[in-house]
Amino acid sequence: QTCALPIWLWAKVWQAACRVEELPGQGDYVPYDIGTESIILVRTDADTIRGYYNVCLHRGRRLTEGCGHTNQFYCRFHGWSWNIDGTNRVCLGPEDWSGALTDESLTMKQVKVGLWGGWVWINMDPDCQPFEQFMDPMKRMCDLYEFDKLRVAWHRSVEVPANWKTTVGAFTEFYHVQKIGRAH
Repeated sequence: QTCALPIWLWAKVWQAACRVEELPGQGDYVPYDIGTESIILVRTDADTIRGYYNVCLHRGRRLTEGCGHTNQFYCRFHGWSWNIDGTNRVCLGPEDWSGALTDESLTMKQVKVGLWGGWVWINMDPDCQPFEQFMDPMKRMCDLYEFDKLRVAWHRSVEVPANWKTTVGAFTEFYHVQKIGRAH
């Protein structure tokens, strides 16, 4: 049995999800999709970026598509909404739930977030290795390169009908990149 992307693997590792520069102001957000999961990265204030699962807490419907700016995340199907700090703003008919809905149960579920080198990193494992510990070896080797000063010049995304390892291998060596995507 094959799987397009083994989410069980990616759900337990720190991974770069977007650049900090993509979230310049409060309320700016970027979705990050990996396998079947979708994470919303949002700047909640000048010093804080948070990550939430991009799903309505009632039935798991996606809340956002594409990048944007907002003061709330809204489920168009259920009418529920959340502030950018993850707290519930509106839950229709809470009295129908016989007291089962609490502030805690209505708060958006967070993923761990770390910042380094101009990147926003996420980890979906609530018991993951602390970000600072994970990054320590890389920071010691790479801080001199000042990755945080780099800026995205252009971005291109394509879906490749191939094993992900083959695709990554093709793009990690310049010799292979020359012909990928060009007509024969």
